[in-house]
Amino acid sequence: MSPELSRFVKDFDPVSYWSVLFAPSDQRDALLSLYAFAIEIRRIPLIVSEPALGEIRMQWWIDGLNGEREGELQSHPYGEALLATCMRFSLPRAPLISLIEARALRLSAEDPMKRPDEAALELYCGQCHATLIQLASLILNEGRDPKTSDASGYAGMVLGLIDLIREGRTELTQTDLVDLAREHLVKTRAALQTVPENIKPAFLPLAFAEPFLDQLSRGTMVDRALPSAWRILLRMMFARI
Repeated sequence: MSPELSRFVKDFDPVSYWSVLFAPSDQRDALLSLYAFAIEIRRIPLIVSEPALGEIRMQWWIDGLNGEREGELQSHPYGEALLATCMRFSLPRAPLISLIEARALRLSAEDPMKRPDEAALELYCGQCHATLIQLASLILNEGRDPKTSDASGYAGMVLGLIDLIREGRTELTQTDLVDLAREHLVKTRAALQTVPENIKPAFLPLAFAEPFLDQLSRGTMVDRALPSAWRILLRMMFARI
């Protein structure tokens, strides 16, 4: 695996990094490039001094994926890796651009996730999380339609809702978010019954979800609810979502 991609993903999203270890060796760098891209976009609001600078950086990524600045994107280590993955596995770029646009909206003072309705929640979780799972499924299925859109949608809701809980920037109650995440976790498990084994690694980032939600339900503070690394890895080994 690429040392640079591995180090970056492991540092900022260890759960996704561990999930890659359960994928075939010749597909790991492609998965890492996808997760590295998502991390890079997610970090932009955290590293810029003002929203306008974040918008400029996100637009640069959009322009690169649109082909307007593809040469510049090729000079970025994670951009180059992502473009190579898109070419090898015929990944559509439109969902990647939608992910950036959804993240860019959160730079505004009118963050749509402060008081989202159900439709807004589903759209955001779909653009930011279900997209990644669906594209990872495409990679694991060698660019062929994996027919996992329903499972990806439910799983994306789980991860998106958990992210909102961990961020603490929404006015929705933690109890409501936990209950909704549990509902979609049940739906995810049902949908996974028809997902081929070779595509299951795309869903392994959910391995921490159930114990995390359980801890919150017991009153554990959000920053202490994430299960230990060994427990997550053990759940991944037995494909427990």
